[in-house]
Amino acid sequence: MGKFLRSIWALWRNRKLLQQFGELLRTQDGRATGEPLYCVQKKRRVYGMDSQWGEKYIWQYSECSEVSYETDERLVTELLFEEMEHIGEDEAEEMRGDIESQFESGEVEWKGVTYEKIYYAEYWETVTVHFTEEAADTYATQNAHNLGDHRVYVTSQYRCHDWIDLRKFLMEC
Repeated sequence: MGKFLRSIWALWRNRKLLQQFGELLRTQDGRATGEPLYCVQKKRRVYGMDSQWGEKYIWQYSECSEVSYETDERLVTELLFEEMEHIGEDEAEEMRGDIESQFESGEVEWKGVTYEKIYYAEYWETVTVHFTEEAADTYATQNAHNLGDHRVYVTSQYRCHDWIDLRKFLMEC
């Protein structure tokens, strides 16, 4: 007998656990989805995209990929931070204009340092899947520190007959 069948047999012997699990499957909110599968997903980014694929971008220091700024305003603020103590408002506005005039080119050069505009696309990557929303929520809560921006997404296992059969088996216990 294979590992899978031994596992099913062990569950079958513990019928009370199966009955509780089946009740949970029968009574949970399927979010208007037939044969639901609860996926914990985290947001991922793919950098280096062409600007035609989206409007999202970062400003990245060309010498170190770990230094980046999420918005134009954040870049300007960081570049002018040290200057603000020593200059007046008019000079600050002029410097701001010098920086902002370089935005369209996709590169900002300031004091010998270059920042590049890097476009990116975002997508949701499935990390793990669960029979129940409760289990998915528990996993997401316990692993939030590793997941970052995440969600629980429900997908359907429509026409996935082995999944449907297993789910029906569990619900009928």
